[in-house]
Amino acid sequence: MPAPSYSRVPDLRPPRLRHSIMEFGRVVLEMGSTAMLAPVLRRLPAGDGHTIMTIPGFMGADGSTARLRRFLNERGYRAIPWGLGRNAAEVRPRSLDEFLEHRRQTEEAIAARVEQECRASGARVTLIGWSLGGLYSVALAHRYPQWIRQVITLGTPYGDPRGTSIYNLVGRA
Repeated sequence: MPAPSYSRVPDLRPPRLRHSIMEFGRVVLEMGSTAMLAPVLRRLPAGDGHTIMTIPGFMGADGSTARLRRFLNERGYRAIPWGLGRNAAEVRPRSLDEFLEHRRQTEEAIAARVEQECRASGARVTLIGWSLGGLYSVALAHRYPQWIRQVITLGTPYGDPRGTSIYNLVGRA
């Protein structure tokens, strides 16, 4: 698959550092609101037992989706981690091409896990991807519809990567 062209938006910039830092406070508030909503969440309909794989965001690992998996398992689904460690390259990519190569390799590894789960269960898998994990999930659903039942994305960016905070980290030497 050729690398996308982003030449149509020449002045796109990532968010300011202070806006990115403020996201941590928002996360704390949202976690607190989730705890307050626990009685309502317990009344949600039961799941059908199908497999759901959670895919963490950039720099996240299986622990970052543990609470979500626990909730899904309690609701009657079979929620599993992606099992591939931290969602980051072993060596920081120094160009968009290197990042895209890392993304391709990661998607192949996730695809192997998804195929394994499909063969074991005889059914397609739902993917829940958080941020970068959502990008992987959408790409895999397009490539392997025979394995993917549905995709749910959480805070997944959509558009030109230059408009994200992570783009500056990838581009630094």
